[in-house]
Amino acid sequence: MQNNRIADESNKFLSRWLTATIASVIFGSWMTWYTPRIARVLAARVVYLIPDWVTRHRIGQVISTLPDYVATTTSVGAVIVMSVGVVQWLVLRKWADWAKSWLVATLAGAVLSYLALLSFNLVAILIDPNPAVAKGLANSGLLVGVALGVTQWNTLRKWAHSAEWWLIISVGAWVGSAVLEHLIGSPLAQTISALSALMMRKVLGAGSFLGLRPFLIGQMSLWALRGSIIGVATGKGLQWFASRIR
Repeated sequence: MQNNRIADESNKFLSRWLTATIASVIFGSWMTWYTPRIARVLAARVVYLIPDWVTRHRIGQVISTLPDYVATTTSVGAVIVMSVGVVQWLVLRKWADWAKSWLVATLAGAVLSYLALLSFNLVAILIDPNPAVAKGLANSGLLVGVALGVTQWNTLRKWAHSAEWWLIISVGAWVGSAVLEHLIGSPLAQTISALSALMMRKVLGAGSFLGLRPFLIGQMSLWALRGSIIGVATGKGLQWFASRIR
């Protein structure tokens, strides 16, 4: 069975898995800079259809803000997860018989996390038009980690013992990466942006390199940090499960 290859060629698998995860988190995070812009245009069209007499009341003001939350706040995690799922599948299909099931499970987890965040935001915004708790939960990675943990566990349990431990691995990976990003992300991005700007001026005499400006390079380093944590945690987890195949 191909499943044994993950355990037999563990270093090779982990390096490719880690590279794929970092690249997919960077790409997915970059995409979230642009998808909200498109989503806000669509949301504005929906708000335009709401009658003026509705928006003049308190509940109407809350309702008018819902399309923006539905289209933007809750979609960020789903976009990143979908990117991660597709790129990880490209690696996993060479190592495991269940790679296609893993892709389906990851995409299902993205949809599930979106619906969970959407439901939470809809409830929260009815109480507070600027729900700090909902935003914090959305950025914590908890709902994404739980959603992926459940859907991916459903795939792992069919071929590995003790698959329930995957839920802890998934939550730990996504929450841990989000917490570390919150703690050191801003200083790290600012430092790398400053160093990049200095290098570009001194070496290239320009303000960008291959179209990448210092600010974006700093952000990419932040996304790479998050991808590294997720990649190492999930990659090591899959290696452990590969040694416990049924």
